[in-house]
Amino acid sequence: MDTTTIVIIAVVVVVVVIAVALAASASKRRTHNRRDKAQAIRHEADSHHDNVRGREAKAAEVDAAGRKARAEADEKAARAERLEADASDQRRDAQQERGHLDEQYAEADKVDPDTPRGGQGAQRGTGEGGTRRHDPDGEDTPGRDGPGRAEGGRRRDPDDDPGRPNR
Repeated sequence: MDTTTIVIIAVVVVVVVIAVALAASASKRRTHNRRDKAQAIRHEADSHHDNVRGREAKAAEVDAAGRKARAEADEKAARAERLEADASDQRRDAQQERGHLDEQYAEADKVDPDTPRGGQGAQRGTGEGGTRRHDPDGEDTPGRDGPGRAEGGRRRDPDDDPGRPNR
């Protein structure tokens, strides 16, 4: 082998060793940089950890408040349903009592000698063309077809008066 060849081989070996050393160094530097970057990311995540915990706690509070509000609304809806059912029962009972009351007035009209029967002649005893009836409030009120009466002598419910304002 000639010296030139030996020198070329030696130079190539040195260049290869230097390239391997540089590659290893770059690899170590990259690994070190990646570790540093990972540590920085973890440090930033740690700094946000308390903020996230606070937000999670706030979300849990809002969720609990929402469940409580839903339970209260459900309770109020159930109460409203019960009240509506009670009102319906009371309305039905009142209608039954109204029917009984109308029957009593009809019976009183049958018994009252001043109440006209079958459309006969003038009314007796009032001078106004109608009978007088005693109101439970202590006032005399016009009879069969006067105020407070519907056609045919039935009592009119004041709440059914279309001219009366709603309460």
